[in-house]
Amino acid sequence: MLGTLVQQKPLSTGIDKLLLSQINEVNDLTRDAFWHYLSITTSDKLAMTLIVTSYLCVISLIVAGKSFLRADQTLITRALRFVFSVLYFKALLVSVGIFLLFSKYLFSSYINTGQPWSIYKEFCITILNNASLGMFIGSIGAFVIYFCIKRYVEPWFSSLIESVSKTVNEYYDFPDFDNVIKLLPKRPKSKNFIAKVLRSTKGKPLICVGLSSADKPILIGFKVATHPNYQTLGLTGTGKGQFLGLFYVQFIQKGCACFVFCPKEDKPLKNVLKFSATTSEKPFFYLNMNASHPVVNPLFNITARELFVLLKMTFELQSSSEGLGYYKDVERELAQTLSAYADNDDNPSLPGLLHFANTLRDTISKDAFGLFIKLKEIAALPCVATLDGECITEVIQKGGCVVIEGNTEDESILLVMKLLLHRVAQLTTSRSDCSRKVCIALDEVKYTITTSVINYMGNIRSYGGCFHITQQSLADFESVQLRMPPDAVRESMLDNLPFKIIFRSNNYETALKVSNLCGTVMKNEEVRHTAVNEIASQTNFLERRISRQEVPYVHPNIVQNLPQSCAIAIGIFERPTYIFVPILHCESTYLEAYKASPINTTDCLNNEYLEDELL
Repeated sequence: MLGTLVQQKPLSTGIDKLLLSQINEVNDLTRDAFWHYLSITTSDKLAMTLIVTSYLCVISLIVAGKSFLRADQTLITRALRFVFSVLYFKALLVSVGIFLLFSKYLFSSYINTGQPWSIYKEFCITILNNASLGMFIGSIGAFVIYFCIKRYVEPWFSSLIESVSKTVNEYYDFPDFDNVIKLLPKRPKSKNFIAKVLRSTKGKPLICVGLSSADKPILIGFKVATHPNYQTLGLTGTGKGQFLGLFYVQFIQKGCACFVFCPKEDKPLKNVLKFSATTSEKPFFYLNMNASHPVVNPLFNITARELFVLLKMTFELQSSSEGLGYYKDVERELAQTLSAYADNDDNPSLPGLLHFANTLRDTISKDAFGLFIKLKEIAALPCVATLDGECITEVIQKGGCVVIEGNTEDESILLVMKLLLHRVAQLTTSRSDCSRKVCIALDEVKYTITTSVINYMGNIRSYGGCFHITQQSLADFESVQLRMPPDAVRESMLDNLPFKIIFRSNNYETALKVSNLCGTVMKNEEVRHTAVNEIASQTNFLERRISRQEVPYVHPNIVQNLPQSCAIAIGIFERPTYIFVPILHCESTYLEAYKASPINTTDCLNNEYLEDELL
């Protein structure tokens, strides 16, 4: 059968001998190879099964591989797509070549014998008998290969290419919730960070604000750190106190006058400030307003005019466009009357002021009873029963640190803290020599904030002073009783506090506000038409479109999920920067509250007759 099939018709004469010999040589090689192949297919069933199975599996592999590389534009996938295309073309060319050769010899046998169809029929039956098993096994194998590639390999390869295509610069320039971990600095291993900071900045006009992602100190100029006001925001335990301690440890070393108002106890902060003051040989005073002994006199060396302004600021008696109201006007008039006490006493004090009010019982209006009650409450506190207040003026003149600690559950103590805060601001703005920086820290500012403090934030820098406030959320001002609406307070604080250190906040409105403060960037957005292939696998290897879109530089998700001690610095650098505030380790010691010389307050507080008259 094969001998008849491969018979050739003799060639005509008159053809170039060289060309004829070359054609005959190629024709003989092709005929021999094809005859050998046909011999195998018609005689060896095992070989035919392996050939058909391998051929079908290779075709399935090429088709499946080429299909999931059809549209991705990365360099790797384009190269693989080219390889699969070449293989696909070769497989197709081999199939077409076999078909053409078989047709050629079939046509030649028809010309020579005139009866090709019986030979063709016998040949096809033989091929089918030998190839049937291979076709069955090859079909199953091809289906399994195709299924595995489309179900498992294609989605895995798609995600691999997508992850490899992202660079570190893209992570840094366009942070989002998924890759924020790649941006955050790690906790430093050194336990002597405070000593290293003091050594690295000693004698230099530099301040360390934290660590970078490379675990190196981030330094800024001393003027940058003390000229504007700072706002530190974050949940309890996220690192606000650490940042405050890091700043004020260095401020004390630079000779600044530091006043830290803590409505609640913060032992680590007190210890590091004491350590810095001791190593810098600067005065340190710990004023515990909860103490049962005299601590400080808020009215030390005050004038009548300063006393009137101090009472107005502390008790919110300033005038406004809407007016004070009748009762506030009466209390303001009483405050002006009481200010004369400063001219009648060489060293005014709160108990003495209350005693002076008792002497004016015939002239005090009953409608001013509210102010009198507040004065009585703060004058009855043991911590103010003294004439000594030199610690405040000494620190302003020589530098050092004063820590004023209060109690969030006692309104009278918080009122005394506000009185001391306004007095410090008064002394700062009234001094003739403003060369020494006065840094005022307000921890948990909602307990000490007043309308006058907000006003001081706008002008105290002209007198060499600055504020550093900490709070948990922008919503803290909702519970503060001020003469300004909460929204106006928030906006005023945001404007007067240009430098911000943002720790983690679970409040979405706060996180969104922080995101808006960080601004936006233009980002290349890649739009992909996600498709589901025939095996129900989702892939992204279809045609993509690149567009420029405006996106937030810091997403609210980042603000809500920052790790402990990690913060976003806004306004300090050219763009928002992630910093890490290390824990400041120093020896924990017991700090005894400052004790002042006591005075006899029995006569001052014995004003029952005045209360009866007012009631």
